[in-house]
Amino acid sequence: CAFCWMILGTSLSVRTQESWSSNSYELEGLWGPEAVQQFPTATRSVPHPSSQLSGFEAIPGLPVAAAAEGNQPTLEPLRLVETGVSVELDLEHRQKGLQWFPAYELSFRGEYEWLHESPDRGTVNFEFPLAQAGDSFDGFSVTRNGEPVRVETRDGVARWTAEVDGAESLRFQVAYRTRGVTSWTYQLMMGTSEVENFRLAMR
Repeated sequence: CAFCWMILGTSLSVRTQESWSSNSYELEGLWGPEAVQQFPTATRSVPHPSSQLSGFEAIPGLPVAAAAEGNQPTLEPLRLVETGVSVELDLEHRQKGLQWFPAYELSFRGEYEWLHESPDRGTVNFEFPLAQAGDSFDGFSVTRNGEPVRVETRDGVARWTAEVDGAESLRFQVAYRTRGVTSWTYQLMMGTSEVENFRLAMR
């Protein structure tokens, strides 16, 4: 009867979906996840005004240095004025059980330019998220004007710094290789932030 065929069709659909999800999860453990590359950020530390007034009194009987104790510097974001991303995807279907899944190896190269608009000298801190971009990163590197930059990676984020003497642009190149399954996504700015001069080339 028609009702019986409908029940059978629904049962097969549910079992197929469960099998797909299970096999996909296992393949991700072997090959890598659905990768998402988030955008990098740059900030500079702006000292709290009171921390620069040591020797004066803000409150009678309490030195400013003591009053400002515990005040953390403000982190001021730099404008990301240009982004150029180039991605090479090498598609290779992988079989798990009776099902085939789209898997890939990926070569990533990103070129980023930030604008430091303050005339003050200081240190700029850069962060490049890696937590969702894959499980392994071969040949990860950051360069500036062709020279390697010292990078520290912890908690799924690559971090580096640069000293500035005043207003200037800061351009860095980031490259790595990884692999994943099903999809690869590049995430732009969060919320309603403006994206300037963005280019993405895939092949």
